[in-house]
Amino acid sequence: MLLLRVISAICTSRVYFINSFISAQLRASLTSLIYEKTLDTPAASRPADMVPATLAEVDTQRLTELLPLIHNVWAVPLLIVVSLLCITRNIGVQGVFLASLLMVVAYPLVHMVTVYLHKGMGRFMQSKDARIRLIAEVVEKLTPIKLYGYESAFQEKLDVARVRELNVMQSLAGQQAVLFALLGAIPDTMTAIAFLAVYYFSSTPLSADMIFPTLGYFIILKMAMATASGITPQITGAVTSFRRINDYIMSKSDNQLLRHCAPTKTQSPLVFAHEADLGWPGKRALVLGLDLDISSPAIIAVTGASSGGKTTVLHGLIGLDKPLAGDILVRGTIAYAPQTPWLINGTVRDNIVFFRPFKAELYEAVLRACALVSDIATFPEGDLTDLAGVGITLSGGQRSRISMARALYSEADIVCLDDPLAAVDTRVKRQIVNSVFGPGGILSRSICLVATNCEPVIQAAHRQLLIKDGRITQIVSQEPQVSAAADLLVGEDKAISTVLTTEESSITEVELSDHEPVNTVGALVTRNSLNDAEANAGGTKLALAAASPSPSNWHALRVWLGMAKPTGWAVVALLIVLSRASSGYSTYALKKLSIDSAKPGYAALLDIGLFTIIGLLQAAFTGIYLIMTYYLCLLPASRRIHLKLVKAIINSPSSLFTTTTLGEILGLFTNDLGVIDGTLASNFLAMMMMASNLALTLVILVIPSPAMLLFLVPLLFLYMRLQSKYLDTACQLRRLNLSSRNPIINTVQEASTGNQIIQIHGQRNHFLKRHYDRVNDNLSVSITALSLDTWLLIRLDMIGALVQVFTAAALVWLRVDPAQLGFIMNYAMQVTSILQPLVRYRTNLGLDLISIDRIENCCKSAQESATSLATVKAPDLWPSRGEISFKSVSASYHGANRLCLENVDFTLGAGQSLAIVGRTGSGKSSLALTLLGMVNPTEGRIEIDGLDTSLLSPESLRSKISVVPQSPPIFLGSLRENLDPEGTFDDAKIRKVIERSGLGHMLQSEGDVLDLEVNDNLSGGQVQLIAITRALLLERKILVMDEATAALDQGSGAAVQHLLQTEFSDCTVLAITHRLQQVVCRHTTPLYQVIYRMLLMKL
Repeated sequence: MLLLRVISAICTSRVYFINSFISAQLRASLTSLIYEKTLDTPAASRPADMVPATLAEVDTQRLTELLPLIHNVWAVPLLIVVSLLCITRNIGVQGVFLASLLMVVAYPLVHMVTVYLHKGMGRFMQSKDARIRLIAEVVEKLTPIKLYGYESAFQEKLDVARVRELNVMQSLAGQQAVLFALLGAIPDTMTAIAFLAVYYFSSTPLSADMIFPTLGYFIILKMAMATASGITPQITGAVTSFRRINDYIMSKSDNQLLRHCAPTKTQSPLVFAHEADLGWPGKRALVLGLDLDISSPAIIAVTGASSGGKTTVLHGLIGLDKPLAGDILVRGTIAYAPQTPWLINGTVRDNIVFFRPFKAELYEAVLRACALVSDIATFPEGDLTDLAGVGITLSGGQRSRISMARALYSEADIVCLDDPLAAVDTRVKRQIVNSVFGPGGILSRSICLVATNCEPVIQAAHRQLLIKDGRITQIVSQEPQVSAAADLLVGEDKAISTVLTTEESSITEVELSDHEPVNTVGALVTRNSLNDAEANAGGTKLALAAASPSPSNWHALRVWLGMAKPTGWAVVALLIVLSRASSGYSTYALKKLSIDSAKPGYAALLDIGLFTIIGLLQAAFTGIYLIMTYYLCLLPASRRIHLKLVKAIINSPSSLFTTTTLGEILGLFTNDLGVIDGTLASNFLAMMMMASNLALTLVILVIPSPAMLLFLVPLLFLYMRLQSKYLDTACQLRRLNLSSRNPIINTVQEASTGNQIIQIHGQRNHFLKRHYDRVNDNLSVSITALSLDTWLLIRLDMIGALVQVFTAAALVWLRVDPAQLGFIMNYAMQVTSILQPLVRYRTNLGLDLISIDRIENCCKSAQESATSLATVKAPDLWPSRGEISFKSVSASYHGANRLCLENVDFTLGAGQSLAIVGRTGSGKSSLALTLLGMVNPTEGRIEIDGLDTSLLSPESLRSKISVVPQSPPIFLGSLRENLDPEGTFDDAKIRKVIERSGLGHMLQSEGDVLDLEVNDNLSGGQVQLIAITRALLLERKILVMDEATAALDQGSGAAVQHLLQTEFSDCTVLAITHRLQQVVCRHTTPLYQVIYRMLLMKL
């Protein structure tokens, strides 16, 4: 027996290693296939209900978990057949035939439950996708969400999404409980039917040497059925995940990125279009009949009204979109800088060089041309500063210029720039026009297509394509007039100076910060933009791992258990006791049957009946135990953990995300929460069941002879020693595995949002290699962990074999009677099948608790960063006037040593306006951010209508101030949900506001404009007008604007200015702007003159 068990242990461990090794390779391959598909398919062409990050993390994990158990698909039926054959040999054909009829009758029920389970798993993955999509949006747009004061609204949305997911999980738990109860009741009922058949149809009495060997085979049958019940949900989940992955990878894309022809030595770059109609597939064309032939270096300015089709023309000409009609031919290498800059996780240099060979002279020339030299000088590590937060530490102007620098560094034949100067000031704009678009500029040898309404760029262009009413109404050939363009820019400064000289008598002094550089606007200027709140914050990284990881991790277990309902675990413990007691008593009933079967009367029938009833009760207790555990413990804990994590992320200072990548945060909501919902719960449930089985088995083994403790105690101690040694290393490997998965999520997320940039710049192969390297790093950790698992498995099997051998020898030596010998050996044979899974579940539980530990550390880190925040809610009718007073205010960003505001003291009366101007990247937002509670004053105080704002919670404060940020967020959903995320206004009021703002005319919706699904394909002008409409809807007394007209043409900008004058005439306005002419023409408040005076003095 010992020899056979040793051979079995060696073979089992080897099979486990091979299967697990293949599963790790399969996950790596599937992740790479998902990445390649994401990289090659535009976002608009992907299946809408599938999130690439979820497919790469959750769905591949489900397949990985199944593959080591895949051989059970054929081994379990084989084990059932062999067990039935052995039972037939013991008790005859009649008993087995009648018992097998029960399996035939029960199969339709099992099949029906399995079908429902499979469908439910599909719904569960859809609900998980929806939640992950929403949390990704919240994390990406967290700063504007904070600026709008929408934290509670999005927290509620995430909680609703989580509740939907958990409701589906609860339904799945009920179905699994029914399946477990069925598959648990069938073997016991089959045993009773078989013994009843022998009692009636056989002349052989039910002796101990017949009952207990037969019971042993029925126990094997029961274990096979339990394995089937455990693997069935995994199979259904894996099949659902495989279908999702297959549907995603095999999905057809009608909008694949076009390939471009490389020019030969005898050919020049070419951009050619003939009667091309451009627009979205399935919709009417935005631009009709485009004819264009460019074969020599030139600057081509594409101009027109906001949302008139400028970006559509660029996308069509460089091959991002297929023409709806006509022909387009592009020949040559292409570089593209989109209207919304896209940056990778890496350094500033990585984003500019973009994995091309580094050329020092070209690199320096590009930095000078894009006016980035002085900006980079202020970064902590220069151009090697890591932008871990995907550009969150940069201003809007800095991001635009880094994106443009990437396009210029590429030395491409065709350079496409989409509104590159919208977020830069006059001085920087002048430098870029001269160095980039002027004669002898970097683009002098390239074909440059630039979408813009910036007059200096248009003056510097060789051609102008003017889009009007969907047609190119004017194609002007002209000589570039760079000097005239420069004069336009210089004129803005002179206009301001002229206005100031007439108002000198009204100027009062405002103290400037001694720490500001000479090219800033003193105390009212910062190094970051309103959308990028903590550029100088020295961001504190979110703590995702414990400082000293503990294998036991009892604290994390107590935290998790404490989140259940108060009486939950007591009910669960009671059900476990009842289940184990019924299991032990049912086996005792068979021992009694072996004695009573030889007696006359109905004693044997009563024993069989008792065995049947207790077996059914045990199955019922198991099903109820599973339902109650989910309903009372697991689901409430999962919801509370998710809610706690969401609160921590949403309420964290934005500075915490300057060094924390999107992949790390999404990893908490995908990997870690997936572990809590899945393997943590299942491992804990299985561990409790196995521990109760072990306790019952040890009691039964020790009762005949306490001397068995002499070998049981040392073997149990050896088990614990192995487990402890295993956990020390396994915990470190699990943490390494989780940390090595975060870069993979980052690459998938990068491909999801920036695949067009990657393709256009010809870097597809490099990004693939980069992704493969990260997958291989994770694979090496996974294989090391797999080897450690195999090391433990073979040792556990060996010790289990020794337990059986020693127990059998002890019972033979004690001369135990056959009935008691059979009774005890049936439990001794289960020791290995109990101890081995128990140790595995215990160790897996310790590893899974790392996810609880990571979430707890994240929440603790965020909580420590927000401990100084007030929690008082603002009065309902406040502010009634909108008067703002800064009283000796000094402020600095979270974690920074340097003040961004110093001793600022002024009062802005109700209905007055304040302009904040300054150089791009110097930042112009400390004043506004401090007012909004994004930056906390270190000294002084801010009062609005006489109320100290430091007494109010930041969210409550921001909910009383309207904001129009430079890059307004577009949320997933309809226009109604974008204008009113909190759902506080009725449709009639929203429609009225849309009509007043002119938004409905700009969007040109064919149906109800409120139901229009908006997305990232909107033009910059449309997005900006949505933000202004949102502010108009809120009707607040204070309005903060950051480049509100930056993305608009002159006509649309004038319309917005008129809208601000008429609709916000009674509001107090703080405006961050680069359009100085518009400011001078509109604003005459003396405080404005003070700001301009400081600006000119510094210039």
